[in-house]
Amino acid sequence: MNQGEIGWDLFHRERELVKVLFNLERRGLPYRSEESIAAGFQAELEMAEIEKTLPFDPSSKTDVAEHLKSCGLVLYKTDKGQDQVDQPAITRAIEHNIPGAEEYQRWVKLQTAKGLWYFGWAERAGTDGRVRANYRQVKTWEGKDSAGTVSGRFAVTRVQVQAIPNRYQIPDGYPAMQDLVRPEPPKRLYEIDLSQAEMRTVACLAECEPMLEGFRNGFDAHDQTTRLIWGIEPDAEEWDRRRAVGKRLGFGVIYGAGVKTLAAQILQFTGQDLGEEGVRELWGQYRQAFPPTVHLQPPNGADRRQNPNARPPRRKSTTVPPQRTHVQSVQRHDSRRSGRRHVRRHGRD
Repeated sequence: MNQGEIGWDLFHRERELVKVLFNLERRGLPYRSEESIAAGFQAELEMAEIEKTLPFDPSSKTDVAEHLKSCGLVLYKTDKGQDQVDQPAITRAIEHNIPGAEEYQRWVKLQTAKGLWYFGWAERAGTDGRVRANYRQVKTWEGKDSAGTVSGRFAVTRVQVQAIPNRYQIPDGYPAMQDLVRPEPPKRLYEIDLSQAEMRTVACLAECEPMLEGFRNGFDAHDQTTRLIWGIEPDAEEWDRRRAVGKRLGFGVIYGAGVKTLAAQILQFTGQDLGEEGVRELWGQYRQAFPPTVHLQPPNGADRRQNPNARPPRRKSTTVPPQRTHVQSVQRHDSRRSGRRHVRRHGRD
Protein backbone atom coordinates (compact mmCIF):
# COMPACT_ATOMS: atom_id res chain seq x y z
CA MET A 1 0.00 0.00 0.00
CA ASN A 2 1.55 3.31 -1.08
CA GLN A 3 1.36 6.56 0.88
CA GLY A 4 -1.57 7.85 -1.13
CA GLU A 5 -3.61 4.74 -0.42
CA ILE A 6 -2.68 4.92 3.26
CA GLY A 7 -3.80 8.57 3.38
CA TRP A 8 -7.20 7.80 1.89
CA ASP A 9 -7.62 4.80 4.16
CA LEU A 10 -6.99 6.98 7.20
CA PHE A 11 -9.32 9.66 5.86
CA HIS A 12 -12.21 7.24 5.45
CA ARG A 13 -11.60 5.76 8.88
CA GLU A 14 -11.53 9.18 10.52
CA ARG A 15 -14.65 10.24 8.64
CA GLU A 16 -16.56 7.25 9.98
CA LEU A 17 -15.25 8.06 13.43
CA VAL A 18 -16.58 11.62 13.13
CA LYS A 19 -20.04 10.19 12.49
CA VAL A 20 -19.81 7.98 15.57
CA LEU A 21 -18.68 10.85 17.78
CA PHE A 22 -21.42 13.12 16.43
CA ASN A 23 -24.05 10.53 17.27
CA LEU A 24 -22.57 10.07 20.74
CA GLU A 25 -22.73 13.81 21.38
CA ARG A 26 -26.26 14.09 20.12
CA ARG A 27 -27.62 11.10 22.00
CA GLY A 28 -25.82 11.43 25.34
CA LEU A 29 -26.30 9.19 28.37
CA PRO A 30 -29.45 8.76 30.47
CA TYR A 31 -28.70 10.20 33.92
CA ARG A 32 -30.76 10.22 37.10
CA SER A 33 -30.31 13.86 38.01
CA GLU A 34 -32.75 13.90 40.94
CA GLU A 35 -30.91 11.09 42.71
CA SER A 36 -27.60 12.77 41.94
CA ILE A 37 -28.71 16.09 43.44
CA ALA A 38 -30.07 14.33 46.51
CA ALA A 39 -26.71 12.62 47.02
CA GLY A 40 -24.99 15.99 46.67
CA PHE A 41 -27.12 17.55 49.41
CA GLN A 42 -26.56 14.50 51.62
CA ALA A 43 -22.80 14.93 51.17
CA GLU A 44 -23.10 18.62 52.00
CA LEU A 45 -24.87 17.85 55.28
CA GLU A 46 -22.29 15.26 56.28
CA MET A 47 -19.46 17.67 55.46
CA ALA A 48 -21.02 20.24 57.79
CA GLU A 49 -21.15 17.67 60.59
CA ILE A 50 -17.52 16.70 60.05
CA GLU A 51 -16.44 20.35 60.12
CA LYS A 52 -17.85 20.69 63.66
CA THR A 53 -15.49 17.98 64.89
CA LEU A 54 -12.27 19.20 63.26
CA PRO A 55 -9.76 21.46 65.05
CA PHE A 56 -9.02 23.24 61.76
CA ASP A 57 -10.82 24.64 58.71
CA PRO A 58 -10.86 21.78 56.14
CA SER A 59 -11.49 24.22 53.28
CA SER A 60 -8.15 25.94 53.97
CA LYS A 61 -5.05 24.01 52.94
CA THR A 62 -3.00 26.42 55.05
CA ASP A 63 -4.99 25.55 58.20
CA VAL A 64 -4.73 21.85 57.43
CA ALA A 65 -0.97 22.11 56.90
CA GLU A 66 -0.45 24.02 60.15
CA HIS A 67 -2.44 21.45 62.09
CA LEU A 68 -0.50 18.52 60.63
CA LYS A 69 2.85 20.18 61.32
CA SER A 70 1.82 21.08 64.87
CA CYS A 71 1.21 17.36 65.41
CA GLY A 72 4.71 16.51 64.25
CA LEU A 73 4.11 15.53 60.63
CA VAL A 74 6.76 16.63 58.15
CA LEU A 75 5.23 17.93 54.92
CA TYR A 76 6.94 17.97 51.56
CA LYS A 77 7.20 21.23 49.65
CA THR A 78 5.88 22.14 46.22
CA ASP A 79 8.11 23.70 43.58
CA LYS A 80 6.92 27.09 44.86
CA GLY A 81 7.87 26.27 48.44
CA GLN A 82 4.35 25.65 49.73
CA ASP A 83 3.37 22.78 52.01
CA GLN A 84 1.93 19.81 50.15
CA VAL A 85 -1.38 18.64 51.60
CA ASP A 86 -2.11 15.81 49.20
CA GLN A 87 -3.28 12.22 49.49
CA PRO A 88 0.16 10.84 50.42
CA ALA A 89 0.40 13.42 53.21
CA ILE A 90 -3.06 12.52 54.54
CA THR A 91 -2.22 8.83 54.38
CA ARG A 92 0.89 9.43 56.47
CA ALA A 93 -1.14 11.54 58.89
CA ILE A 94 -3.60 8.68 59.39
CA GLU A 95 -0.73 6.22 59.92
CA HIS A 96 0.62 8.53 62.64
CA ASN A 97 -2.84 8.74 64.27
CA ILE A 98 -2.99 12.51 63.93
CA PRO A 99 -6.33 13.82 65.27
CA GLY A 100 -8.80 14.69 62.53
CA ALA A 101 -6.83 13.04 59.71
CA GLU A 102 -9.37 10.32 58.92
CA GLU A 103 -12.27 12.75 59.18
CA TYR A 104 -10.50 15.18 56.86
CA GLN A 105 -9.87 12.43 54.32
CA ARG A 106 -13.59 11.64 54.20
CA TRP A 107 -14.43 15.36 54.01
CA VAL A 108 -12.22 15.72 50.92
CA LYS A 109 -13.82 12.67 49.33
CA LEU A 110 -17.30 14.06 50.00
CA GLN A 111 -16.34 17.47 48.61
CA THR A 112 -15.04 15.95 45.37
CA ALA A 113 -18.10 13.74 44.88
CA LYS A 114 -20.50 16.56 45.66
CA GLY A 115 -19.05 19.26 43.44
CA LEU A 116 -17.43 17.37 40.62
CA TRP A 117 -19.97 14.60 40.09
CA TYR A 118 -23.29 14.76 41.94
CA PHE A 119 -23.97 18.47 41.38
CA GLY A 120 -21.63 18.87 38.41
CA TRP A 121 -23.26 16.22 36.21
CA ALA A 122 -26.81 17.04 37.26
CA GLU A 123 -26.37 20.73 36.43
CA ARG A 124 -25.25 19.81 32.91
CA ALA A 125 -28.05 17.37 32.18
CA GLY A 126 -30.49 18.35 29.43
CA THR A 127 -34.24 18.74 29.81
CA ASP A 128 -34.55 15.16 28.53
CA GLY A 129 -32.53 13.88 31.50
CA ARG A 130 -29.41 13.04 29.50
CA VAL A 131 -25.82 14.25 29.93
CA ARG A 132 -23.74 15.05 26.88
CA ALA A 133 -20.01 15.47 26.38
CA ASN A 134 -18.24 17.45 23.69
CA TYR A 135 -15.72 15.17 21.98
CA ARG A 136 -12.39 16.49 20.75
CA GLN A 137 -10.97 14.14 18.14
CA VAL A 138 -7.67 15.98 17.70
CA LYS A 139 -5.97 19.09 19.05
CA THR A 140 -7.54 21.97 17.19
CA TRP A 141 -5.76 25.07 18.50
CA GLU A 142 -3.25 26.28 21.05
CA GLY A 143 -3.78 28.41 24.11
CA LYS A 144 -5.62 28.34 27.42
CA ASP A 145 -8.90 27.01 26.06
CA SER A 146 -7.39 24.55 23.61
CA ALA A 147 -9.00 21.14 23.36
CA GLY A 148 -8.00 17.70 22.14
CA THR A 149 -4.60 16.00 22.18
CA VAL A 150 -1.72 16.07 19.71
CA SER A 151 -1.53 12.27 19.93
CA GLY A 152 -5.05 11.82 18.58
CA ARG A 153 -6.30 10.34 21.83
CA PHE A 154 -9.88 11.38 22.51
CA ALA A 155 -10.56 14.22 24.90
CA VAL A 156 -13.92 15.44 26.12
CA THR A 157 -15.20 18.63 27.68
CA ARG A 158 -18.34 19.57 29.57
CA VAL A 159 -19.01 16.14 31.16
CA GLN A 160 -16.17 13.68 31.58
CA VAL A 161 -17.98 10.57 30.35
CA GLN A 162 -14.65 9.01 29.33
CA ALA A 163 -13.56 8.78 32.95
CA ILE A 164 -16.60 7.88 35.03
CA PRO A 165 -15.23 7.57 38.58
CA ASN A 166 -14.66 4.09 39.96
CA ARG A 167 -16.62 2.98 42.98
CA TYR A 168 -13.62 3.29 45.31
CA GLN A 169 -13.56 7.02 44.55
CA ILE A 170 -17.09 7.42 45.90
CA PRO A 171 -17.59 7.80 49.69
CA ASP A 172 -19.06 4.77 51.42
CA GLY A 173 -22.84 4.97 51.65
CA TYR A 174 -23.28 7.03 48.48
CA PRO A 175 -24.44 5.95 45.01
CA ALA A 176 -21.78 5.12 42.46
CA MET A 177 -21.91 7.14 39.27
CA GLN A 178 -22.38 3.92 37.28
CA ASP A 179 -25.65 3.39 39.20
CA LEU A 180 -26.89 6.84 38.18
CA VAL A 181 -26.32 6.15 34.48
CA ARG A 182 -29.26 3.90 33.69
CA PRO A 183 -31.09 3.18 30.44
CA GLU A 184 -34.84 3.50 30.05
CA PRO A 185 -36.53 0.04 30.10
CA PRO A 186 -36.56 -2.16 28.10
CA LYS A 187 -33.16 -0.93 26.91
CA ARG A 188 -29.99 -2.24 28.53
CA LEU A 189 -26.56 -0.81 29.20
CA TYR A 190 -23.53 -2.78 28.01
CA GLU A 191 -19.88 -2.29 28.81
CA ILE A 192 -17.36 -3.28 26.12
CA ASP A 193 -13.64 -3.04 26.76
CA LEU A 194 -10.63 -4.13 24.72
CA SER A 195 -8.32 -5.58 27.33
CA GLN A 196 -4.95 -3.84 27.61
CA ALA A 197 -4.91 -2.47 24.08
CA GLU A 198 -2.06 -0.07 24.89
CA MET A 199 0.16 -2.75 26.41
CA ARG A 200 -0.35 -5.12 23.49
CA THR A 201 0.40 -2.38 20.99
CA VAL A 202 3.55 -1.34 22.86
CA ALA A 203 4.77 -4.93 23.00
CA CYS A 204 4.29 -5.17 19.24
CA LEU A 205 5.88 -1.83 18.35
CA ALA A 206 8.85 -2.48 20.62
CA GLU A 207 9.25 -6.15 19.65
CA CYS A 208 9.35 -6.86 23.38
CA GLU A 209 9.80 -10.62 23.44
CA PRO A 210 9.36 -11.04 27.23
CA MET A 211 5.94 -9.35 27.03
CA LEU A 212 4.93 -11.13 23.81
CA GLU A 213 5.90 -14.45 25.33
CA GLY A 214 3.57 -13.75 28.23
CA PHE A 215 0.69 -13.10 25.81
CA ARG A 216 1.43 -16.30 23.94
CA ASN A 217 1.36 -18.27 27.20
CA GLY A 218 -2.01 -16.89 28.24
CA PHE A 219 -0.85 -14.19 30.67
CA ASP A 220 -1.85 -10.55 30.33
CA ALA A 221 0.63 -7.66 30.56
CA HIS A 222 0.12 -7.07 34.28
CA ASP A 223 0.46 -10.78 35.03
CA GLN A 224 3.75 -10.90 33.14
CA THR A 225 5.03 -7.78 34.89
CA THR A 226 4.26 -9.30 38.28
CA ARG A 227 5.86 -12.64 37.38
CA LEU A 228 9.12 -11.15 36.08
CA ILE A 229 9.62 -8.37 38.64
CA TRP A 230 8.57 -10.17 41.83
CA GLY A 231 9.17 -13.74 40.68
CA ILE A 232 5.79 -15.02 41.89
CA GLU A 233 2.89 -16.88 40.27
CA PRO A 234 -0.89 -16.24 40.45
CA ASP A 235 -1.32 -18.68 43.35
CA ALA A 236 1.00 -16.63 45.59
CA GLU A 237 -0.61 -14.99 48.62
CA GLU A 238 0.72 -11.54 47.73
CA TRP A 239 -0.21 -11.85 44.04
CA ASP A 240 -3.14 -9.38 44.04
CA ARG A 241 -1.20 -6.66 45.88
CA ARG A 242 1.82 -7.02 43.66
CA ARG A 243 -0.21 -7.17 40.48
CA ALA A 244 -2.05 -3.94 41.40
CA VAL A 245 1.31 -2.17 41.64
CA GLY A 246 2.55 -3.85 38.47
CA LYS A 247 -0.46 -2.56 36.57
CA ARG A 248 0.22 1.06 37.56
CA LEU A 249 3.92 0.60 36.90
CA GLY A 250 3.33 -0.68 33.36
CA PHE A 251 0.93 2.09 32.40
CA GLY A 252 3.15 4.70 34.02
CA VAL A 253 6.18 3.58 32.05
CA ILE A 254 4.50 3.43 28.63
CA TYR A 255 3.02 6.90 29.07
CA GLY A 256 6.26 8.44 30.31
CA ALA A 257 5.25 9.17 33.93
CA GLY A 258 8.00 10.36 36.23
CA VAL A 259 8.88 8.68 39.51
CA LYS A 260 7.00 11.22 41.63
CA THR A 261 3.83 10.95 39.56
CA LEU A 262 4.04 7.17 39.48
CA ALA A 263 4.45 6.97 43.26
CA ALA A 264 1.37 9.14 43.72
CA GLN A 265 -0.66 7.00 41.30
CA ILE A 266 0.33 3.76 43.00
CA LEU A 267 -0.72 5.20 46.34
CA GLN A 268 -3.97 6.56 44.94
CA PHE A 269 -5.07 3.44 43.09
CA THR A 270 -3.64 0.68 45.30
CA GLY A 271 -3.29 2.26 48.75
CA GLN A 272 0.38 1.19 48.88
CA ASP A 273 2.86 3.93 49.76
CA LEU A 274 6.15 2.81 48.20
CA GLY A 275 7.79 6.21 48.26
CA GLU A 276 9.84 7.65 45.43
CA GLU A 277 12.87 5.48 46.19
CA GLY A 278 10.77 2.32 46.13
CA VAL A 279 9.20 3.30 42.81
CA ARG A 280 12.58 4.23 41.36
CA GLU A 281 13.83 0.74 42.23
CA LEU A 282 10.78 -0.87 40.60
CA TRP A 283 11.24 1.32 37.52
CA GLY A 284 14.79 -0.01 37.18
CA GLN A 285 13.54 -3.59 37.51
CA TYR A 286 10.93 -2.93 34.82
CA ARG A 287 13.67 -1.59 32.57
CA GLN A 288 15.62 -4.84 33.03
CA ALA A 289 12.57 -7.05 32.50
CA PHE A 290 11.24 -5.27 29.38
CA PRO A 291 14.11 -3.24 27.86
CA PRO A 292 12.59 -2.87 24.35
CA THR A 293 9.37 -1.47 25.84
CA VAL A 294 11.25 1.13 27.86
CA HIS A 295 13.35 2.19 24.84
CA LEU A 296 10.15 2.95 22.91
CA GLN A 297 8.81 5.38 25.49
CA PRO A 298 9.38 9.14 25.82
CA PRO A 299 12.24 9.74 28.28
CA ASN A 300 11.39 10.73 31.82
CA GLY A 301 13.12 13.64 33.56
CA ALA A 302 16.18 11.66 34.64
CA ASP A 303 16.74 10.27 31.13
CA ARG A 304 16.45 13.72 29.56
CA ARG A 305 19.05 15.17 31.91
CA GLN A 306 21.50 12.37 31.16
CA ASN A 307 21.06 12.40 27.39
CA PRO A 308 18.66 15.02 25.97
CA ASN A 309 19.09 13.69 22.42
CA ALA A 310 18.58 10.01 23.23
CA ARG A 311 16.69 8.02 20.63
CA PRO A 312 15.98 4.28 20.45
CA PRO A 313 17.54 2.20 17.67
CA ARG A 314 15.66 1.48 14.48
CA ARG A 315 13.89 -1.85 14.36
CA LYS A 316 12.17 -3.90 11.73
CA SER A 317 8.42 -4.45 11.63
CA THR A 318 6.92 -7.10 13.86
CA THR A 319 3.75 -9.14 14.14
CA VAL A 320 1.50 -9.45 17.17
CA PRO A 321 0.55 -13.01 18.19
CA PRO A 322 -2.73 -13.37 16.24
CA GLN A 323 -4.54 -15.31 18.94
CA ARG A 324 -4.13 -12.48 21.46
CA THR A 325 -4.95 -9.22 19.70
CA HIS A 326 -6.80 -7.77 16.76
CA VAL A 327 -3.79 -5.82 15.48
CA GLN A 328 -1.99 -8.00 12.94
CA SER A 329 1.11 -5.98 12.20
CA VAL A 330 2.36 -2.47 12.78
CA GLN A 331 5.42 -0.56 11.65
CA ARG A 332 7.82 0.54 14.34
CA HIS A 333 8.60 4.26 14.58
CA ASP A 334 12.06 5.26 15.60
CA SER A 335 11.25 8.26 17.80
CA ARG A 336 9.94 7.97 21.32
CA ARG A 337 7.31 10.60 20.77
CA SER A 338 6.00 8.78 17.70
CA GLY A 339 5.93 5.60 19.73
CA ARG A 340 3.62 7.10 22.32
CA ARG A 341 1.44 8.64 19.65
CA HIS A 342 1.08 5.26 17.92
CA VAL A 343 0.26 3.54 21.19
CA ARG A 344 -2.72 5.81 21.62
CA ARG A 345 -3.78 5.68 17.97
CA HIS A 346 -3.59 1.88 17.64
CA GLY A 347 -5.22 1.39 21.02
CA ARG A 348 -8.16 3.50 19.89
CA ASP A 349 -8.49 1.80 16.46
